[in-house]
Amino acid sequence: MNEHLPASLQQASRIVVVSEFVRDEMQALFGSGMAEKTVVVRNGVSARFLGGPSPSPQASLTRAPLPQAPLLQAPSPQAQQVLARHGLHHRGYLLSVGALEPRKNLVSLLDAYAALKPSIKAQFPLVLVGPKGWHLKALEAKLQALRHEPIHWLGYLDEHELQMLYASAKAFAYLSVYEGFGLPVLESMACGTPVLVSQAQALTELVGDAGLVAET
Repeated sequence: MNEHLPASLQQASRIVVVSEFVRDEMQALFGSGMAEKTVVVRNGVSARFLGGPSPSPQASLTRAPLPQAPLLQAPSPQAQQVLARHGLHHRGYLLSVGALEPRKNLVSLLDAYAALKPSIKAQFPLVLVGPKGWHLKALEAKLQALRHEPIHWLGYLDEHELQMLYASAKAFAYLSVYEGFGLPVLESMACGTPVLVSQAQALTELVGDAGLVAET
C-alpha cells in the first residue's frame, strides 16, 4: 500500500471514501487535489439490523425507504434464547463491540465502567464482544485487575447473535481513539439502542445529535 497507493490515487478519476473524516485525511496526506475527486458514500447496515427482511438484489439498487429500527419492548423467543445462553437479560447490560486491540480504547472504557456506582454495575454488567486482536498485554492486565467486576468478554459472535445483543442492550459504548467510520455504532443505532462514542471525528460525524459523546 505504501508503494502503490499514492500513484493509484493520482490516476483515479473518482475516489470513494466512507466519511468526511477520511476525505479530510486524504487531502492532508496527498494534497488538496484529492478533495475535488473524492466522493463520500457512507456505509449502510444489513436489513437484519433494521428488523426487516433481507432485500432482494433488485431492491438493493433502489432508494426505497428503510424499515424503522425496532425499539424492542420485549425480546423475541430467539433473542431470549441467545440472552439466556450468555447469562444476560433484556435491557440489563451495557455493550461494546470490536476487536480487542489498543485503538479501541477498551482500557479507558473498563476504567470508566469500574468507576460507576456498585448498584449500577450490579444492574448493568459490561459485555465485550469481538475477537482477540493484537498488543493485548495492557488490556489483559486490566481485565485481570477487574476480574471481580461484572465484566464479560464473549469473544466473536456471528451476525445473528450480534444483532440480538445490540437490540437488547441498555446502551452501547464505543470509545475508539481512531476510526474511518465506526460500523458497530451504526449497527447499534439501527437496532434502536442508545450509543456513547468518543470524540474521534468519524464517530461524532456518524452519530450527529443522535448519540452521546464522551468528554475526554
